[in-house]
Amino acid sequence: SDRSGQDLVCKWSDDHGATWSRARMIATHGKQSICPNAAVYDRDTDRIHVLYNLFTWDFDAPPPKNIRGEMGELTCVQYHLESADGGMTWSAPRDISDMGDTQGAVAVFGSGEGIQLRHGDHSGRLLISGGDFYRGKKVLCYYSDDHGSTWQRGAPVPTPQPMAMAMASETKVAELPDGSLLLNSRSYHEDGSVH
Repeated sequence: SDRSGQDLVCKWSDDHGATWSRARMIATHGKQSICPNAAVYDRDTDRIHVLYNLFTWDFDAPPPKNIRGEMGELTCVQYHLESADGGMTWSAPRDISDMGDTQGAVAVFGSGEGIQLRHGDHSGRLLISGGDFYRGKKVLCYYSDDHGSTWQRGAPVPTPQPMAMAMASETKVAELPDGSLLLNSRSYHEDGSVH
């Protein structure tokens, strides 16, 4: 379950993936769950940035305290941490909830990894696709134009029919050669089908 007490760990490889280090804990909140999360590498500063969402209730509390609606009680917090040495050591988590403006709802970062833009007026921007669940699920991107010091949210992606009431999440972003961006998202249509 997304709410089962996940911590955040990191492994690294110095031989192109042939072998890997042991897992190193980079963030924990005890019985509270970290999910979802995404990392993005800043080639300009040689730093790795991670954004993650925290469910702020203990996962093993007795019902109904251990089960909260994704769009019900607004008790999620979002964090940023970074590494300047290839993932060996990490900063302390920094609360960025106000920057993401999720109003305490779930923030979706990723799936997994973001990109740094290479083309156009926003070259160098750190970009993590995702969304949030505030007043309904939506797809958008979180971005930083100052190498991870501050983060902002982009406008939600327009939702075409027949997805007017659909849910979308687990989004990936790619930059095309002309500098435009392409988002790909798992979506649930009104008829219950998954695309």
